[in-house]
Amino acid sequence: MARRIIEILAAIAILCPATAVAEPWMALRTGNSCASCHTNKTGGGKRTIFGAAYGLEDLPASQFPYPEGLAPVDGTIAEWLSIGADYRGGNYSRYAPSRDTNSFETREANLYADLALLPDQLKLYADVRLAPGGSQSREIFALVDRIPGRIYVKAGRFFAPYGWRIQDDTAYIRARTGFNFQSPDNGVEIGWRPANLSASLAVTNGSGGGSDDNTDKRVSLISVWTWRAASAGFSAASNKQGDVRSRLAAIHGGVKMGERLVALGEIDVGRDEEDDTGETTRRVLGYVEGRLAAMKGWDFQAAFDYHDPDTSQSGDEENRVTVGTEWFPVNHMQVRLLWRRTDRPPEVRGVAFEDDREVILELHVFL
Repeated sequence: MARRIIEILAAIAILCPATAVAEPWMALRTGNSCASCHTNKTGGGKRTIFGAAYGLEDLPASQFPYPEGLAPVDGTIAEWLSIGADYRGGNYSRYAPSRDTNSFETREANLYADLALLPDQLKLYADVRLAPGGSQSREIFALVDRIPGRIYVKAGRFFAPYGWRIQDDTAYIRARTGFNFQSPDNGVEIGWRPANLSASLAVTNGSGGGSDDNTDKRVSLISVWTWRAASAGFSAASNKQGDVRSRLAAIHGGVKMGERLVALGEIDVGRDEEDDTGETTRRVLGYVEGRLAAMKGWDFQAAFDYHDPDTSQSGDEENRVTVGTEWFPVNHMQVRLLWRRTDRPPEVRGVAFEDDREVILELHVFL
């Protein structure tokens, strides 16, 4: 069964090539790159003027009736300064054999600032998380853009490039690879963007933003070829922390089918090797997502996650199915209703697990 699932994921990833952006389905639907909608060249965080306009004009089912003389806020303070924000919170229910829970939570509250020291060439960028918990800088970097040869250089604290940069940090390809919005890192990134090709290579500490106590560095890269209605990509990463050397590789892809349907997929293979024992563990992760636009401002979605943490051992696989709908009623607002089923093995190496079901009702307010 596991082998069949992997084959299906691989086939979808090959047939449905990809790019990297915080909401990849939007990039596939519009045919735009992540750099078109986000200040960060590899996606996520503050939206550019183009990205803000798309969120204000193209996504909502209807426009908020502003009084005469007022217009929607797009985050522009001056020619050299713009801001942005994201808030996500709602009601989260979990149903499991041990106990059921229901809680109201703030899952995300971020502020962004983009300071253009030289127009389109030199920027200082900040992405600060205000909640949950205390405030923390997620990204703070200097960006030098439009270097001859279509090259850019980023230096500071940022999210390293790898795979689909989907918004859901709990997806296995995000949570289990370490490339998510909870793990910024310090280092340098260089990118090259000639025509339809984009490539980014980063060298970072590999400590997830914490203190770095060794000379080993994490190297990660992503390379993507984009067409009007599809794109194909490859990612790779290598890191060593303590006595464990980890390597990852992924193919990822997405395609637009008609005006309403988009699909994307990613399959990752990993290898972890311990220096002391020489023990090697191989793992496989996969993700597939489909989006159907029912009408303007209203989408239906379905996603499937798969994770095999040790391919040499049977019975330890886990998978997750998510279905739901997203609604953009007016400017700056998104409402999400999801149902999720997670199936886990009952026990792995003496550790007990249990299946669960979740219902998520979430409000997203953005700028």
